[in-house]
Amino acid sequence: MNANLTLLSESQILEHILNHIDNKTTDLDDTVRKEPVADYLSQQRFDAEIDLLRYLPVVFGFSAMLLDNGSDIAGKPVGVPRLL
Repeated sequence: MNANLTLLSESQILEHILNHIDNKTTDLDDTVRKEPVADYLSQQRFDAEIDLLRYLPVVFGFSAMLLDNGSDIAGKPVGVPRLL
């Protein structure tokens, strides 16, 4: 990890994102990252990522999808049944 890396607070990140939206800009790096094709084809890597997602918060739906009292959303993100 870069010892000079400064982590932003949540409010700083939000301000940074909103600034990009307002100015129609994005963050760019000096180099292009190349991801090996094997990473997209590896069943072992896929399984490891799915296992990780089972323990992390996953965006499953938006409040706008729950239009009325009693509305619900059902699905199986990362293979686990969910009901909101």
